[in-house]
Amino acid sequence: MFVTNSFMFWLPNYYNRTEGIPMDQAGMKGGAIMAMAIIGAPLGGFLVDRWYRKNSNAKLLFASLSSILSASIFFFSFWFLHGTTQYVVFLFGGLTAVFFASAAIAVTQDVVHPGLRATSYSFCVIVMNILGNALGPPFVGKMSDLFGLKMALSVVPSFMILAGILFFIGSRYYLHDVSKVAKVELEIED
Repeated sequence: MFVTNSFMFWLPNYYNRTEGIPMDQAGMKGGAIMAMAIIGAPLGGFLVDRWYRKNSNAKLLFASLSSILSASIFFFSFWFLHGTTQYVVFLFGGLTAVFFASAAIAVTQDVVHPGLRATSYSFCVIVMNILGNALGPPFVGKMSDLFGLKMALSVVPSFMILAGILFFIGSRYYLHDVSKVAKVELEIED
């Protein structure tokens, strides 16, 4: 979330500064990249569900691999591409940037007692907003002031690598944690 919100906030400025296009057009370009999340999140969920049928540890492994894939796409794009080619690869990066979400959110439900799932997800959303959405754009702004916007945005995918590492570490404990969750028969009350 740190990365996607930073890109959503700063890509229009990036396009305005690097391509010299007006902010309304730059906003449309940046918005189109991040709008790919509308496809990416459900597609990531579909892909991880298919893998999960064959590998019961797939959720956090998928989140790990997709985070590292996204970081690679953005690193490569910022450092080696420009113009239309960079934009097309950014669109693909916008798609993959949220592949992790469905799997990671599902894990928050898998490892807690069924009576605490709403609380677990609420806590997840709060943490995502505090650590990701609230801190990402100011971090990029400060880095931009010190090193320039392109450099600041080039560094941000490092947080996807960190997330990928943490998801991988979590995958080592996932099956053990799931096995400790109480098996409760859920019933609908009238």
